[in-house]
Amino acid sequence: MDKELCFFVEDSKLYLEQVLVDYNDIPIFFVCKDKMKYYAVLCSDIEELNYIVVNLPDIDLYNLLHGKLSMRSVFTNQKSYWEIISGDTIESDIVIRKSVEEINYSVLPEEGACFEVLTDDISSYIQNFDKEFLTKGNFKV
Repeated sequence: MDKELCFFVEDSKLYLEQVLVDYNDIPIFFVCKDKMKYYAVLCSDIEELNYIVVNLPDIDLYNLLHGKLSMRSVFTNQKSYWEIISGDTIESDIVIRKSVEEINYSVLPEEGACFEVLTDDISSYIQNFDKEFLTKGNFKV
């Protein structure tokens, strides 16, 4: 199964890894991955399909998936983010790197809201992620 290409961010191709939250079958909070790193993605405008993307250290993804790190903190804990304004094609998207101080807090998840597993698909993804994460020697969780 081929992964779905979502974005070009700087020199990386970001592929859809797992949808965590959707609305009317539109992913609004999800995880992407390039060859090495994970990214958290938030749809900041569901009508225009604009996004906020941050690089997400493995430990932060682990803590997010296990409800130990709020969904808002995933974005606010970073130094920078990419604002992506969707074009007609992925190649025509406008990608702007910004300082996290510029983020629009009104579009972020509520303060303190933590991710909850609601489907078997997500549960299976977390189990697979955990195996890989712990195999890498990330024991201080």
